[in-house]
Amino acid sequence: MRYPVVFFDAADTLFDFKKTKQVALDALFVEAGFHRSEALKATYERINRQLWQEFEQGRVAPTTLKVERFARFCAASGLAGDPEWLSTRYLHHFSQGTDLLPGAEALVRTLHGQARLALITNGLQAVQRPRFAQSPICECFEIIVVSEEVGIAKPNPEIFRITWEQMGRPERSGLLMVGDSLASDIQGGCNFGIATCWYNPNHLPVPAEPRIDYSLTDLAEFPVLVLGGSA
Repeated sequence: MRYPVVFFDAADTLFDFKKTKQVALDALFVEAGFHRSEALKATYERINRQLWQEFEQGRVAPTTLKVERFARFCAASGLAGDPEWLSTRYLHHFSQGTDLLPGAEALVRTLHGQARLALITNGLQAVQRPRFAQSPICECFEIIVVSEEVGIAKPNPEIFRITWEQMGRPERSGLLMVGDSLASDIQGGCNFGIATCWYNPNHLPVPAEPRIDYSLTDLAEFPVLVLGGSA
């Protein structure tokens, strides 16, 4: 076996993060009485993306992020709303989303019992734990690490170290990090000194940096990479 231990990202690698986010945002806008326009959604997306980038850089705490994004959203869009209430309701709606990407369940179940699996996510405890508890695949993961719970986010190598230590410090040469984000998943794997696999379903050009050991466009390709030979 090439990689007896696999660290997976969650959002947009196994879980359909975009679908869950849109469903949660639509439900929140209806509940808050906001118009569900694409312009408003784009404003939220821009602000949310900026804050998550600041979070990954260690510049903002998760407790700040989850409310501040709605404070900035209301200010930018001219809407009246209580950021605390908006945050609470959005997180509730988001925590109900368990949609997986096509092929994700088959992939995880193929690897389960042959490789040791861990899930590492840059996320909020109130969102991720309920989602994972309802997901059909999370029983297959030996370890699930949520960034808010450990106070460290990818690409900081410490979140990988925590996961590695909880798994009993397996040989690093047999570890593979799989994720869709170059900035957090792939860069984080590089920072920790393990092999990386970029999930690239949109067939984007492979950049020179960060180091990418493998680039795959289809989840069905992963078992052969991990297990070797034919799967």
